[in-house]
Amino acid sequence: MLTPQQIRAHVEALYDKCPEASAFALKVTSQWTGPDSVNIRGRAHRIFASDSELALREAVVEADRSQVPVVLLTAREDNELGEDLRARLARRRVLPLSSSEMFRHLFRAKDIDPRLRNQLWLAELLVEAAATEAYPPVPGGRLDEDTAIEAFLRRVMGFPSGRPDLAQVLEWSRDPAHAARLRALGPLAMARFESWLGRTAGSAASGVIAVMNSAQPVSAVALGLISGIVFRRDVPSALATAQGRLEQFYGSRVPSAAEASQLATAAANVVDRQLPGDGARHDLETLDQLFHQLRIESFQVESHYSPTGLERRFEALAQSLERGVQQPDHDSLAALDSAFGSIEEHRLVGMQAERRQRALMAVRLCRWLALPVPGSFEGLARLAEDYCRVGSFVDWARHALHHGDSCPALSRVYGDIVRRVGLQREHQNRAFATALASNTAVDSLQGLAGVEDVIPSVVAPLLAQQERVLFIVVDGLSLAVFRELMPSIQQSGLSALEPQSGNHAAIGMAGIPSVTEWTRRLLLGGLDGAIGSQGEKLLFANHPALSDYRGARSPVLFLKGDVTQAGDVGLSNEVRSALEGELPLVGIVLNAVDDHLLKGEQLSVSWSLERIPLLQQLLTMAGFTDRVVVLTADHGHMLESESTLLKGDGRDRFRLGDAPPCDLELELRGRRVAPLSQGRCIALWSERAIYTQRKNGYHGGISPQEMLVPVVVLARDLSIPAGWVPASDPVPDWWTGSLPPAATPVAPSLPRPNRAKAREPQPDLPLFQTPTAATTCQPWHTQLLASALFQEQHTRIGRGAPSIELIRQTLVALDERGGALLVEALAGRIGMPVFRMGGFLAGLRRVLNLEGYAVISVDEASNTVRLNVDLLKTQFDLSKS
Repeated sequence: MLTPQQIRAHVEALYDKCPEASAFALKVTSQWTGPDSVNIRGRAHRIFASDSELALREAVVEADRSQVPVVLLTAREDNELGEDLRARLARRRVLPLSSSEMFRHLFRAKDIDPRLRNQLWLAELLVEAAATEAYPPVPGGRLDEDTAIEAFLRRVMGFPSGRPDLAQVLEWSRDPAHAARLRALGPLAMARFESWLGRTAGSAASGVIAVMNSAQPVSAVALGLISGIVFRRDVPSALATAQGRLEQFYGSRVPSAAEASQLATAAANVVDRQLPGDGARHDLETLDQLFHQLRIESFQVESHYSPTGLERRFEALAQSLERGVQQPDHDSLAALDSAFGSIEEHRLVGMQAERRQRALMAVRLCRWLALPVPGSFEGLARLAEDYCRVGSFVDWARHALHHGDSCPALSRVYGDIVRRVGLQREHQNRAFATALASNTAVDSLQGLAGVEDVIPSVVAPLLAQQERVLFIVVDGLSLAVFRELMPSIQQSGLSALEPQSGNHAAIGMAGIPSVTEWTRRLLLGGLDGAIGSQGEKLLFANHPALSDYRGARSPVLFLKGDVTQAGDVGLSNEVRSALEGELPLVGIVLNAVDDHLLKGEQLSVSWSLERIPLLQQLLTMAGFTDRVVVLTADHGHMLESESTLLKGDGRDRFRLGDAPPCDLELELRGRRVAPLSQGRCIALWSERAIYTQRKNGYHGGISPQEMLVPVVVLARDLSIPAGWVPASDPVPDWWTGSLPPAATPVAPSLPRPNRAKAREPQPDLPLFQTPTAATTCQPWHTQLLASALFQEQHTRIGRGAPSIELIRQTLVALDERGGALLVEALAGRIGMPVFRMGGFLAGLRRVLNLEGYAVISVDEASNTVRLNVDLLKTQFDLSKS
């Protein structure tokens, strides 16, 4: 049907050749139903449709008389009109609708690709689309077919690109307006459109068009995802039946296995771009509906995008966890790792980060429970060290499981794991408390630092080195919470330090009982000062170890009410001024953790700097003001976990009086016991008892969770004090994923060459020799490091490349774990701080990812490093053995 836009295009093209014309005749066969006039080049033009020669003559005469140009629409041929009438028309004839003329006008073209000359439908659609915005003139004045097609795809069909790939076609199909445009195309235009899409998007694009034209329209993205499963090459009988059911959507254009794979990959790209937002929600809900409609719900677990499939994977993890707890051998734990790996591979797990973290913690605890129960440690120092090195990780993990999971089976097994871990912790808690009581009675900590030693042994020596120090006390910060908090501290750019001498105490012992009123005074004023009557600010300012800093240089301490600005948010102006000033020592007390313990709401808290914004701001300020940070606590805490209420005297975890201790209590005496009831108290060592109403957590008892606190020195890389180095604090093997050895015999491995010798430079030989037939039995990573291509690539990257040894350790670690490891686990395996892993992995990818192929990749959603060994062997031309 002729439109005003098409008339305008033709008449404007005629004006270019006949600028003085006032009458234009166009040959049309359809009835004109448009307006009586059209504005062309700023002037109204009358539209007159008639097949009567007399009427046409009168319209031309009227145009001359009124000075209003006229456009005649008629089905008459040239030879059916008088010569005098034709003489008054532009170009002296009735002009047929010409695609070439339209193209010339639209693109200001002088030359038209011959393939466009008979495509009137394309010209007409482009004319309609030009109503809102003109097309840019074509370079050189020549319009080729590709330019016209790209304009059609963008302007008419609504593609963002004139050369869409399959993922863009799927993305385009999601808009109902685009489906309406598609259905408006005639048969010829539809065929050409589908053919053009095939050039850039492949033959699988025809399947998308078929779905959009289906009598039962459905999300093509969801259909692409499920087609990758249904049309795979190794098709079981249940899927063969489903293939037939999919014909209702694809019609006669059912995709081949190769096309289905392409559709699945492209659909995955579309969904990945929408995650973790809600943009893909409809597609994924439709995906689950399709599984049900096709009666193949059992295959949902195979989909990396099915929401129900993710639930099935969590259910499978529950079964594996149960087996791992009941029979913790190598095979059951390997199956458990596989079940968790399946969850990691699901693309929606990144939207359930805390749930994924709980699952990971359960897997870790299952590995820990599989280890032989250690024999009893002798001595308080060994017990404290074991809790710091292992127990704090155990508590971090088990606390994550306390609130269960939405999957009932998973909640049950989480509860079982927590109970089993709790039993072991009870034995360890009792041993620790018994040793603590014995040593407290003789005023000994067996070489451990008490909180009263932190300022003399850590803060004062730093001040003596002319360092400006920020001393932060987080009230109630346990070692378990510190373990959880430390990764975000490292990510902020701070490194934990230790003296080169190795004498730094990474843990401190709280006072007894482990309550703020006593143990913070010990921390701020030392043992003698704590017994006095000075307030906390004076205790800190007058600490004997800080005697060199008096008067204008006296240390200043900000307590809870001083840290924030009244009626405002963030740090107070006083705190900021103190940190920016010249005071050698500024102390801050933060109550974020202890305040949380006082509450009774059933909340699951994940500790990070974002969770304690004042601490985040303080650490940032320390970096800006070039201050070294000493971070510690006055005491730790124990979380509520089905505690039994015992009779006490109103305190959470200790009591006074003469009543003898029960099995869950111990009596303590000594100088480090608060001067209450002549330096004697009775405190709970067990996690299973309290004296007061239930809260989130408690302190005052003598479990290691309450008694042991972190003592850590932090600084940025460029501000590390002299004599200090980044601390080595390896995580336990069970935390990073190591399994106990398999019980079944393992075939002996082939002898391995001496790698150190192979790397020695030799005269007239390259640093690494090229593998020969005699070396093809070597492990693939040995072949890689010895290959000429790797050597060339490593040398080309230069200083940005990781060391050869670090690359070897990384490849071995990933290979042992099936090609995938959490970033933090890999950091532990190669002995690198987590916060440095981003730069390290970027350098590793530059070395190994030849031509952009993802040999090494990092899944941001699951924070997992992945190694594609087959691709690596192909890229570096290694033996496939």
